[in-house]
Amino acid sequence: MTQGVEQGAGEGRVGVPDRRQGGPGLCGGCQEEAALHALDAIDPWWNPPWPYHWHRTYHQAQPCHHTGQPYPPRITTWIQTQHRNWPRLHPHQQRLLTTIGVFPS
Repeated sequence: MTQGVEQGAGEGRVGVPDRRQGGPGLCGGCQEEAALHALDAIDPWWNPPWPYHWHRTYHQAQPCHHTGQPYPPRITTWIQTQHRNWPRLHPHQQRLLTTIGVFPS
């Protein structure tokens, strides 16, 4: 795992295996189940089945919701899109959205 951390550190990310894309994973191609379970225990959404952009924007919306700050225009537009796309969202995406006060229209 330290090798992946070192490789990704310069790019602002941690080099962890990607279960969705069958990436090289840890140790140059082997996916160590223990490492995957450990990552899941730390954050079950470390490798979500939806696009990373969606997940990143969700995390950017969280502080605004929790502090009562207004959402920036880009986040407001994203929330409106989530309302329109609600039926097509993964059930876990829907649940995550409810934690920031976004519910189906």
